[in-house]
Amino acid sequence: MGVEEVIPLTQNSMVTYPNPANHQATLRFNLNADFIGRLEVVNALGATVFATNEQTFIKGDQHLNLPTAQWADGLYLVRLVSGNVEMSSRLVVRH
Repeated sequence: MGVEEVIPLTQNSMVTYPNPANHQATLRFNLNADFIGRLEVVNALGATVFATNEQTFIKGDQHLNLPTAQWADGLYLVRLVSGNVEMSSRLVVRH
C-alpha cells in the first residue's frame, strides 16, 4: 500500500507529479471557473509532444494523466491554453 502525496492547490493553479516522471505523470489543476481550452505539452525545442482537442474543463480540482513513457528525457512545458489565457507547469522526464 502506497502513500498518496498531498499537494495543496490554490485557485487557478497547476502542478505535475511525480516530477521527474518516468512512464506517466499526473497533471493536477484547480480552476475558479469553467474553462474552455486545450492541454498542450511542449518540449524544450518548442515541439508539441501531446495535445488534446479543445474541451470544457469544469470549475474545481482536475486530474489528468500524461503518457510520458515514449517521450525523450528532458524538460517539458505543460500548458492549459484558451486564447491568450494560459496556465503552465514544468515537467522533467527521466527514464
